[in-house]
Amino acid sequence: MAQFAIGDYVLYADVWNHRRSKLRVKWLNFYADSDLGVTEDLLAHVAHNSEGHVVEELREARYDKTAKTHQLLVKWRGLGELETSWEPVHNLLEDVPSLVKKFAAKHKRDPLVKALADAHGVDI
Repeated sequence: MAQFAIGDYVLYADVWNHRRSKLRVKWLNFYADSDLGVTEDLLAHVAHNSEGHVVEELREARYDKTAKTHQLLVKWRGLGELETSWEPVHNLLEDVPSLVKKFAAKHKRDPLVKALADAHGVDI
């Protein structure tokens, strides 16, 4: 028998009339990352993309006399031609060093690219 006074706020149910739950819990498997098909390229993409845009292509090189730095014209993935921008080489070497090295190797005959590679220690 339930014991409460008149005026008390209570939730009352007859516990003995309820049957057992019809639900049944069964563990199938533990969570496994190997089933997701995550590759090294995808992990690198996510790591870089978490803070910025993804470089699609490096197009041209120039030397900015005002800032006294070498810059590369960057085409960003997913953005239009109007959003291409000149970025300092030292920033690109931190984010996408392999693309900068490929660009320098592809344009190694250009004297501006040679100067850029020498100034930033990029092997051609």
